[in-house]
Amino acid sequence: MRLTDVADTEELFRLIQSIPSPKAEPFKLWLAQVASERLDEMQDPELSIDRALEQYMKLGYSESWINQRLKSIEIRNEQPRSRASRYQMEYLFPWQAVGY
Repeated sequence: MRLTDVADTEELFRLIQSIPSPKAEPFKLWLAQVASERLDEMQDPELSIDRALEQYMKLGYSESWINQRLKSIEIRNEQPRSRASRYQMEYLFPWQAVGY
């Protein structure tokens, strides 16, 4: 594969934005809308929670499942990170030293 045949997400978006075609215009507008929504979510994180709720409901999940999912995410984010690093030190790193 040639180096010129590869692009990451940012490069693809920049390429699409540079296309001067009316057919690319709907995609450009969609990109601008999504970028605006994400910037709004950075200013008000509650908007991202509302978006997640809408997406889960569109996928057909029950309200109780959605509440449980959001609660588990909240709990996971509140746990101290030292526990994960202690697990890595005790279990993962010794196995890597052995060569597995």
